[in-house]
Amino acid sequence: MAVHLPLVTTDFHVKLVEEFKNNRELQTAKFFDRIKIDGYEGFFQRLPNDYNMDEETGLEDSHIFFYCGNEMNDEYFEIHLDFYLKINQVYLVM
Repeated sequence: MAVHLPLVTTDFHVKLVEEFKNNRELQTAKFFDRIKIDGYEGFFQRLPNDYNMDEETGLEDSHIFFYCGNEMNDEYFEIHLDFYLKINQVYLVM
């Protein structure tokens, strides 16, 4: 099982969330399908609710996605959003 380190939200994380909000393909993709988006080095994956962290944060996760950037730089982020697509928490996945 992967370790999740909570991170402070950065401008880059906000940019990833904006892409998710504005990209219907990402919002409706099958779980675990790797979606490549122009302008991003890595890929996005939509994750099922089995990955929610409601108990840890006290916030209800409605949307969860994973971003794998440059594998050489360990850019693995899991981003948890609420029903209104606002960030609940960003995690570094190790």
